[in-house]
Order: sequence, then C-alpha cells, then structure tokens
Amino acid sequence: MNTQIESSKTDRALVIKLQNCTAAEKNEILMTLYERYKNLILKICFHYLKDYDLAQDIFHDAFIKVIQNAGSLNNPEVFRSWFVTITRNLCIDRLRKMAFKDQEPIMARIVAERVEDLFVAHMEKDRLLVHLSDCVQKLDKSLIKILKLRWQGLKAAEISQALSINKLQLRRSYRQMKSILESAMKEKRINITIDQIIHLGEIHGTL
Repeated sequence: MNTQIESSKTDRALVIKLQNCTAAEKNEILMTLYERYKNLILKICFHYLKDYDLAQDIFHDAFIKVIQNAGSLNNPEVFRSWFVTITRNLCIDRLRKMAFKDQEPIMARIVAERVEDLFVAHMEKDRLLVHLSDCVQKLDKSLIKILKLRWQGLKAAEISQALSINKLQLRRSYRQMKSILESAMKEKRINITIDQIIHLGEIHGTL
C-alpha cells in the first residue's frame, strides 16, 4: 500500500478499508490516521490537562481505543467527532481520578450533584457500579451500543449517524432502555433515572 495515496483519502474511505484489509494495510491506514490527527488530539489533551506528559499519555490511550474499535465503527462519517469524544472523555476521567486521589470526598460530591440521591451519594462507588453493570446485562446488544455511545458523550444525532438508525428508532430504543434499566435498578432498591445513569456512566467511564 502506498502511504502517499492513502494520506489523500477521506477518513470515511480509510475507516471502511479497515473493515476488510490485510494486517500490513491496517498498519498503513492507522499510521495515516495517526499523522492526520495527532496534533489536534494532543492539543485537546493539553487544553484539559495543562501538562504535556499527561497529554501524551491520554493521546496514547485514545489512539489505542481507536485501533481497537475503528474497524467496527458503524458510520465512518463520524470518525473525527468519535475520536475527539473519546479523547475528551479520557481527559475528564483522568482529571476526576486525580481529584479523587487528592481529595477523596470529591467523588461523593460529584455523584450527589449529578444524581441528587442521598442513597447513591453515600453508597460505595464500586458497589454501585457493580449493580449498574449487572443491570446493563439485561439489555440486548443494540441497546448496549446506544448506551455506550451516550456514555462517550455523543448526542442523539451523532448516535443516529454512528448506528445508521433514524431518530424515531433511536427514541423508541431509548425508551426501552430507560424502562429496563430503571426497573432493574429499582429491583436492587436503587431509585435512579436514566439521566442519572447516563451521568454516572460519564463520570466513571463505560462499563
């Protein structure tokens, strides 16, 4: 594969090619995407973290996620916003972990502010996430995909594009997901809304 030829291709063409290519071709495509986005992604990382070494670490982590998942991206058109969203969420997660390490009560305050539920706020976060993870297993694969994309920070229009479904289908799926998750959490004696579940996913990362 000629790298100069590949570098002229759109993100969409490169991502589609990833879904059916040899190992050598995959390396060339990923290197092209790396060169194309490294400055932008590093800039975003530094904007959040204000530390060049940390920015490099997060950039590395973000690109690993791209390597692992780009080939299965349903809608290659959203590659750029998908990559940026992954990076932003990794940066926010790192900042929260740093804050939690420096000042343990901050996590309880974040949860309390976003979830507005005293039971959840005082609950051990690991135990809460185990309950949530168990409930997520009650969803079918299509609903889990929607939930994970929402946890990554994608909006409804971006999720519709990424999964190639229309807004009506997405709304129906969202209502179904809401009913299943809220009911499953209620069975565990946790009264929590779907919006609060989304906020928890954004705080702690995808499960």
